[in-house]
Amino acid sequence: MCTKCKSCHCICNMATSVDDVKSPLFWRAVAAECLGTLFLVLVGCGSCIGWEKDYNPSMVQIALAFGLIVATMVWCIGHVSGGHINPAVTMAMLITRKLSVARGILFVVGQCLGAVIGAGILKGCTPAQYRGPLGATVPHLHLAPQQVSMTGMQQSCMYPAHRAILAIL
Repeated sequence: MCTKCKSCHCICNMATSVDDVKSPLFWRAVAAECLGTLFLVLVGCGSCIGWEKDYNPSMVQIALAFGLIVATMVWCIGHVSGGHINPAVTMAMLITRKLSVARGILFVVGQCLGAVIGAGILKGCTPAQYRGPLGATVPHLHLAPQQVSMTGMQQSCMYPAHRAILAIL
């Protein structure tokens, strides 16, 4: 029970952004989020790649890979940073004031950096003939735009962004 507001859902003890940035534990947490997201992208998206011509991983195999890597990374870094490993989770925690502004912003930056590094490692380790979209959800090349069940915003924003990131890597 908080003595200031008499509520157990209080954030009175949450560190300020300035206090956060000065702490070495803060930077350890940012690095943990970066590594957690790196491994999530590396293992999760890597599970979508078939390394043989006649082999395509099943949905169950891909789901198990994603589920196990998320569980493993949360178990490994949860005590350091909270184990968000997803900018959406971090933003939800920031909006509900469970994180300071500096921690929330730098967690998202660290997670995005980890995701790009993980995708780069995956692209570098995967032979060119097996790369494909590297586990990204993209429409099949032989489908007409009317057959693709993406909304206009997803189609106009996400697909070109994915192609731009792959071109950079």
